[in-house]
Amino acid sequence: MSNLVVSCSFTQSRGSPATGLTLTDIDITLSSINKSTGAVAAIWNTENPTVEISNVGKYARIYASADLDTYAYFATANYTGGTTLDCDDVEGSVGVALDEMADAVWDEAASGHTSAGTMGAQLGTDVDAILTDTNELQGDLTDGGRLDLLIDAIKERTDKLPDDPADDSDIDGQLATIDTVVDAILADTGTDGVVVSTATAQAIADEILKRNAEGVEDAADNNSLAELIYAALNSAISGTTWTIKKPSDDSTFNTRTVTTNAAADPVTGVT
Repeated sequence: MSNLVVSCSFTQSRGSPATGLTLTDIDITLSSINKSTGAVAAIWNTENPTVEISNVGKYARIYASADLDTYAYFATANYTGGTTLDCDDVEGSVGVALDEMADAVWDEAASGHTSAGTMGAQLGTDVDAILTDTNELQGDLTDGGRLDLLIDAIKERTDKLPDDPADDSDIDGQLATIDTVVDAILADTGTDGVVVSTATAQAIADEILKRNAEGVEDAADNNSLAELIYAALNSAISGTTWTIKKPSDDSTFNTRTVTTNAAADPVTGVT
């Protein structure tokens, strides 16, 4: 059998440990759990601590019949006095006399939890490590920090995606579709040349036939189709000079030299 020292402490609104409490205002419960069967048994229903340890707000009671090979133990504590206090912690120590435990707790409290090998020292080390990691993370997230730059790079790419894709889970499929469309566009406008469908070609030809020749009379070149149309619509021959005029104002578009044949039959009309 072993001595199991059960201790507890109380605070008000998580402040400093409450000291000088009346021991009969503190109830401690202790239960055992059989490690093999899992059976739970009550050992203390409501017992009071027997001592306050070194006036640091630790209140303790010894259970002298602890069988640590067979059982695990857990305890709770409750303050029943007139002031509302929170139970800060409940813990157990094995094989330590109350005066030794009191001295250890006092020494640890007085040293600010910095002595080597104590729970306080370990806690301090862990807190320092957390602070180091937190500071590093804050630096990474600042404007221009490592994580900030990574996030910016990711955002630059995701901003190019559709605002409302039909299915966010099928991005690969959408990209494959876009790739297929781009390949088709390249085939029409790239090395294969621009491919115009028959219907489109016919529609273009229809528009050309409907085009008013006046629309290009100031820009058309000699020897162009427009000149032939102007010659048919508005022109006159004087001697060997053929004057081709603009349809809009009868001004000269171009002149050409012609030859005549007196033996040729003149055309007087078309029916």
